[in-house]
Amino acid sequence: MTTLGVIFIVIGILLFLFLPYLKKLSSNMDSGVQTKSTIIHRFAGLLSGMTQKGISIITTFGVILVLVPYLFFWAEPGYQYFVVYPTGTKSAVMTEGIKWRGFAKIIPWQKYIDVKVVDDDEDVKEIEGAMKLIPIRFIDQVTAKTKLSTRFQLPTDEQSFIDLAIEFRSLQNLVQTTLIPTVREVVSNTKLTKNLPK
Repeated sequence: MTTLGVIFIVIGILLFLFLPYLKKLSSNMDSGVQTKSTIIHRFAGLLSGMTQKGISIITTFGVILVLVPYLFFWAEPGYQYFVVYPTGTKSAVMTEGIKWRGFAKIIPWQKYIDVKVVDDDEDVKEIEGAMKLIPIRFIDQVTAKTKLSTRFQLPTDEQSFIDLAIEFRSLQNLVQTTLIPTVREVVSNTKLTKNLPK
């Protein structure tokens, strides 16, 4: 959308600059002055009908197309957004749909974070926190490695989410510095008892 807007702005500026020349070329054609190229004359005749108002409309439309992505954004389902405005004001967008942006910086966060042990050949594109097998020790000194899958939900109230976003700055920081080490530590330090048959 921005590229299309820039194209409209450039066309508007070029028309504004060359409109007097195009009108002169068109009037020469109407008065019977012969020139080398009839294609240029046809093009000049077509564009010479443009008015300053028409050029202003084209340029304004281009400016609107350039500004729209900076004024609004689409909030996707399954995400919440940390929004920082140019004035330094911080807010959160918790619901999906078209939302006001107002030139703010937007940082997307997934509402649910998966932390999971994966095999080497497993696809990890959809997993935010992929881990290796976790070593555990049973009460009778038997060791093993375990696989587990956990899911965390981000805070659902705006102020708690804003505090979390400020503290960790990104989803990856939260996952790598807190969630993965915590899950690994809890599982490694949990001593499991073996259920013996009675």
